Amino acid sequence: MPSLRENLEPLDIKVLVEYIRESTTHVVARKRNISKCLQALINGKYIVDHTFIDAIINVTKSENDGISPLESDFESNWPNELEHLPPRGSELTERTSDAYAPDPARQEIFDGYTFIFCDQSQFENLLGPITNGRGKALLRQVDPSKTKLEDFIRYVKDVAGEKGLGEFEDGSEGKGVVVVRYQPAKGPASDWYADFSRRVALSLDHRLIEQNEFLDAILNNDASVLRKPLEVEQSDIVAPSPSAGKFLPQ
Repeated sequence: MPSLRENLEPLDIKVLVEYIRESTTHVVARKRNISKCLQALINGKYIVDHTFIDAIINVTKSENDGISPLESDFESNWPNELEHLPPRGSELTERTSDAYAPDPARQEIFDGYTFIFCDQSQFENLLGPITNGRGKALLRQVDPSKTKLEDFIRYVKDVAGEKGLGEFEDGSEGKGVVVVRYQPAKGPASDWYADFSRRVALSLDHRLIEQNEFLDAILNNDASVLRKPLEVEQSDIVAPSPSAGKFLPQ
C-alpha cells in the first residue's frame, strides 16, 4: 500500500512525521483522543482519518477533459474535513462534527493551570497539548515502594503556593493546580495506585482528573471542568484506613 508521502507529495502536499505547530494543517490519525490530535485542536488545525486522503486523491484524478475536479473548482471540490473525523474512542461525551472545527480561541485554554503527573509516559504524552494551550505540566514520579502520601501532598501544595497538608485553600475551583490520576490497567501495583489516588483526593478535597477528560475540555474551550472539589455523590471516594496522558500521520 502506498504511503501518505507517496500519495500526497506528487500533489504538492507535504507530509510531516512529527507535529510542527507552525507547519501542520491536518493531523491524520486512527482515533481522536491522542496527543497530536489534542495539539491540533488547540492550535486550530483539522484532525482527519485516512478516508480524507482517499477523498483528496479522488478529486485530483483527471476526468475526460484532462482536468481534475479540484483544478476546475477548488473551493467546491476540496473534501470537507469534518466529514472525515477519526473514529470515536474513549471520549466522555458525544459531540457533533462541528465541534471539531478549528477554533483559534482554544490556543490559551490552559493558561493559569498547572497539571501534576505521577507517571513519566503520561506526562510526556500530554506535555505537548498542555504547553501548546499555555499551561504548565510537572512530573512528580510516584513509586509504590517509596512514595509517601504526605510527601506528595506537600509537593502539590508547594506548587500551588500553599503550606501544610490539608485541602486546597482556594477551594479547588478555577485556575490553579490539577492532579492527573494515573491508574495501571492491571498488575500488582494497580490497587496501590487506586488507593493512593483516593487518599490524595481526600487530602486535597480535589477531584483527580482522568487523561481522557482533556478532549472534551478542549472541544468546549473550558478547562475549568478539570479543576473542581470533590462532590458528595462520588461513591468511589472513601476514607483511607489508619494504616494506610501540512499532514501528520499517526
